[in-house]
Amino acid sequence: MFRVRRPLLPLRSHGSDRQLIQPCWRGFAAEAAPEAAKPRKWRKRLLVGVGAAGGGVAAVAGFSYRNENQRRETEQLIRSVKETHIPTRGENLKRLASGEVFDILVVGGGATGAGVALEAQLRGLNVACVEQEDFASGTSSKSTKLLWAGSRYLVKALVKLFSPSSVLAPVSSFTDFLDTFSMVMHCFEERTYMLQMNPHITNWVPIAVPLDKWIIWPPPFDYPPAALGPATGLFVVFFKVYDALGSWAAPSSYVMSPRRAREEFPQMDTERMKYVSVFYEGAHNDARTNLAIAMTAAMYGSCITNYAKVEEILFDDKGVASGCTVLDKANPDAKPFSVKAKK
Repeated sequence: MFRVRRPLLPLRSHGSDRQLIQPCWRGFAAEAAPEAAKPRKWRKRLLVGVGAAGGGVAAVAGFSYRNENQRRETEQLIRSVKETHIPTRGENLKRLASGEVFDILVVGGGATGAGVALEAQLRGLNVACVEQEDFASGTSSKSTKLLWAGSRYLVKALVKLFSPSSVLAPVSSFTDFLDTFSMVMHCFEERTYMLQMNPHITNWVPIAVPLDKWIIWPPPFDYPPAALGPATGLFVVFFKVYDALGSWAAPSSYVMSPRRAREEFPQMDTERMKYVSVFYEGAHNDARTNLAIAMTAAMYGSCITNYAKVEEILFDDKGVASGCTVLDKANPDAKPFSVKAKK
């Protein structure tokens, strides 16, 4: 179920602006007859008050409507998950050993393997996936836990674009920048989608950039103009642009004084700090994300099993892989069995 968070559009008056702006000649009339001008003044205040109250009511109603829709969608999603049977590991093992021929056999149940199984299953293929250890027991649980859009890549691309060497090859430099920029924008899109669709395993995390000097030398990324970043507010501007490129999906970046930084980040040496710039990136529990992908694949019909070790790859007469032998590592008395697959 897809959910898209759209910012509320600003309310606009449908009336004419001339109703709120009095022509200049009325000012002279008001001086000549101040008593006659008072009703118009109170009428204007009344209209402004009623308009503000109406706008407030409309905003509250809009937020209530949006929250009610989100609540209904969440309840529907929970209901559908509860009503859908997810096969147990034992059931999947029996299915693997039943002689069923799968369209695809995926070896490895990490984030990539489970993701391939889910994607193929959603495309109508009959998929089996085996993992010799537990899900996310390898690299998939040892990441930085960040869902970042690539601020470092963007900075390096900008530095390369504005470096003196780009004058010698402006076309290639600009092309490289566009490629990196396109990649970063795609990362923004995926980050926003991930955090909106999976709020139970994702969150926004603040990242503090402490600045203890007004001039940094040697300059960051070996780019001399960046040495003046703290003094000129260049880093602050960059993080604001970073927010804008992400369509303001993340909490807004801000500047923090050393005193406030001492309260928010007590482990930071704030005695030498000039100020601290804070921006936000996405974060997730990578192991839970891997498990959620695997469970979703199983929910849609994929035969996905952990602690199932591939002992041998099987080939047909033409030398094409046609399956493998699998051993149930959780059962000491188990014997290897064959799993057939087309791919």
